[in-house]
Amino acid sequence: MPSNSSFQASQSLSGTAPVQSLPFETLDRSSYSGVEQPLLTVVRDQNGWSDLWRVHTRLITPAPSQPSVDLARQMVIGVFAGTKPNGCHGIQVREITLDQGVMTVRYQEETPGPQSMCAQALTAPSHLITTAAFAGEVRFLKQP
Repeated sequence: MPSNSSFQASQSLSGTAPVQSLPFETLDRSSYSGVEQPLLTVVRDQNGWSDLWRVHTRLITPAPSQPSVDLARQMVIGVFAGTKPNGCHGIQVREITLDQGVMTVRYQEETPGPQSMCAQALTAPSHLITTAAFAGEVRFLKQP
């Protein structure tokens, strides 16, 4: 599964502190999530994680086991594209950065080009990741 395990620092736009690129690991990346509406979410507690996993996997029989996450040390971030008309759609977290006390999750939605040959089936693309626990503000930024 894809992961971003590197740590990088570059100068902040304000020139005060370096922007940190934070590591993350993929828990699940799917085309068939049970989350049917677009959703960008951060989960910091066990009840929230259990609820999200239950909804995310509700269309799969038998339901897969919920991955264990130490929510005292980590948090779960989910990006969900919602229901799409074909199999050429996707969504993926690309990068997480920390700058001046704000975490930014950069993600990208994949859409088919005009000449793409796509499976004609409803899909609901998703990407669930873990990263270090962070109590501050988390922003989501859609990349082109």
